[in-house]
Amino acid sequence: MPKTCSYLHSNWNIIFPSNNTESNQIKEPKVSAYLTTKQDNEKNILLCQARNMFPDMVKITWEAEDQNKNTVKVPGTDDELLEQRDEGQEVSVTSMLIINHQKAKYSKFNCIVQHDSSVNKDQRFTIERGEEKPDVTPVPGLVQTCPPPKVKQEGEGEDQEGGDDQVEGEGPDEKLNWGSPGLSRSLYLFRLTYVVLLVKNVLYFCSVSVLLYKRRAWNKEIHMSKT
Repeated sequence: MPKTCSYLHSNWNIIFPSNNTESNQIKEPKVSAYLTTKQDNEKNILLCQARNMFPDMVKITWEAEDQNKNTVKVPGTDDELLEQRDEGQEVSVTSMLIINHQKAKYSKFNCIVQHDSSVNKDQRFTIERGEEKPDVTPVPGLVQTCPPPKVKQEGEGEDQEGGDDQVEGEGPDEKLNWGSPGLSRSLYLFRLTYVVLLVKNVLYFCSVSVLLYKRRAWNKEIHMSKT
């Protein structure tokens, strides 16, 4: 198996393969953009993933466009990238953008992927604003006929009420649930990797602190023995 060395600088990730002539052909990335369902804290998560590219160097940025067609770059998004490498040395780079639900509802977001290739142009993927205003809101007649939560004990039936709740909740989720079924797994891996990195940093800080403390105590003992 050929060895590889990697060099990471800021938001650019470069892999220099050795003794592998087949992988030296320029290959543009396959890009996928997702908008997850609304969370309990009224936040939406936008994901943009680039994979299967060569060379393994990619930059992902975000742009926001409001209803007046005003476009502005979202700051700080090009510095927060997650790199994942599978057993076959396939690299995927993911950028996650957490925004307010109202911004996702009334704004349009563009995911811009810049690949280190002179023959390929930047890839731009647009996540349209959520169409939740009139068309997602249930019909007034349907809302009036749906029993309130406390009517559940008055004989409407749990099956029928559960079906009504599902009809009301599926509209926004279907519009916001874009992408492949593996999105939940990718988001879980993203969070797990982030937590592992935090734990490693804490352990490293604690280890260095203990070593410094022991070193100072040892130097102090030597100084006292000399005096």
